[in-house]
Amino acid sequence: MIEKNIADDASYVADLLLKPLAQYYQHDWVEEIEVNRPGEVWIKRRGYGWYPRHAPELTYEWLTQRVMRTLANISGGRFNEFSAPMVGCELPGLPFRFQGIAGGNVSYEMGDRKGVALAIRSLMSDKALTLESFGLVKGDHAPRRTASMPGLHECEADFFDKIAKAVRDHLSIVVSGATGTGKTTFLKNVIRLIDLRQRVITLEDLRELHIPHPNRVHLTLSKNKTNSTLTYQDMVDLLMRMTPDYIPCGEVYVRNAFPVFSLIGKGHPVFTTIHASSPDLACEAFANNMTQAGVEVDRDSVIGTLKKELGCIIQLERDSITSVRRVVAVEFPAEDFRRAAAIAEARGRAPFSPAEA
Repeated sequence: MIEKNIADDASYVADLLLKPLAQYYQHDWVEEIEVNRPGEVWIKRRGYGWYPRHAPELTYEWLTQRVMRTLANISGGRFNEFSAPMVGCELPGLPFRFQGIAGGNVSYEMGDRKGVALAIRSLMSDKALTLESFGLVKGDHAPRRTASMPGLHECEADFFDKIAKAVRDHLSIVVSGATGTGKTTFLKNVIRLIDLRQRVITLEDLRELHIPHPNRVHLTLSKNKTNSTLTYQDMVDLLMRMTPDYIPCGEVYVRNAFPVFSLIGKGHPVFTTIHASSPDLACEAFANNMTQAGVEVDRDSVIGTLKKELGCIIQLERDSITSVRRVVAVEFPAEDFRRAAAIAEARGRAPFSPAEA
């Protein structure tokens, strides 16, 4: 008798458990589903918008005690309506990301005592999306734009080729944008520009980045893990001793902002994403996340260091009507810093400060 793999068991349990929900999200044309309250599902179709479906089978008890509790257990976390009300994980064996919250932190109407909300986002569709899908085409001298996305920055150089050069030059890259703008999808395409002979080590809270390189390692540290004594800084220290050529990271948030920042400028290019509405605000968001984590830093110094070390910041936006995602700005802070420093030196000024870039 062949012994079952633990991962196979988890996938089997999750598949049985999620059948009432799977009928809504397991379609090629579905980008995401949201449950705002029991008995109701909102489905987002690719290229269209949201529409609701009546789902009486999705009760509060089933969503919390069966779905959220089981997924938390499978992913090594814990769920409790009062003390641990959030669950975030991949669906075992499936290309979907799950995020949910329940209990007193969720309400629908005045006077409600508790509720549940969850989102399941497909990770399948982005395989068909390329850098060209975001408006970056070889030979073009500016991103393609729609009327609702006028663009934030003009650049005469070829964006596509300059991004590829930043990758070849081992420079760190940040992809910035709001939720749903395709940051992770874009980052996956940037990773494909890395020479296949390079060694790539990823560091994520959820496995989302596909790495085609044969010499690769995936490190994960879930936000929900309760059975691990490792910190994000522990993982960074480990990673640095494993000789990476490139380090793609998951999204920058409060918990990991300082460790990811500490990697930048250490000789290993870091690729990551961040929530921000412009390249300048992306640097500020880095500093804000660090201070929210309780790290005592000089904000100007952090922003100055990022402007000195980041090879490229790519800004994405999404049309709220058509769902078209586009690059609306590309900036090259390290190049701008070097240029400004050279000008300052030529004029005989005092040593250049990164914050002036």
